[in-house]
Amino acid sequence: MLSIIEWDGSGEFRTEAIPAGLEPYGVNMVVQREPLLEMGGFADRLGRFAGLLLSDEDVQVGWKLQDRGYSAWYDSRIVVRHQIQGTRMNPEWLIKRLYWQGASTVATRRMLGQPEQVWREFPAAWRSNC
Repeated sequence: MLSIIEWDGSGEFRTEAIPAGLEPYGVNMVVQREPLLEMGGFADRLGRFAGLLLSDEDVQVGWKLQDRGYSAWYDSRIVVRHQIQGTRMNPEWLIKRLYWQGASTVATRRMLGQPEQVWREFPAAWRSNC
């Protein structure tokens, strides 16, 4: 929920080089301008607005670029210092964030034309959290 990835390694997403389930989070994302503009930029139906904690606009950009033949890479050697607001460290905020992450995941899968993925991922996520 804090966009912290604890995996040492590097490689292209959606390949065997990267563990399944690891997504291209935008905490520190570099994107070529032209391909981003060609695909319409970030989804305006996702992201933080009107008090909602919707997310995944960055994840969606990574997947869409890769679907268009561009590479999306992760490299743990790149270090970024990211300040996390104190309000995000309380249980109330984390519970709200978890709820909205579920909504974001469903919206992202639908927008990418993969609604069946929600039902494939949900049982595994439920088992791992119970």
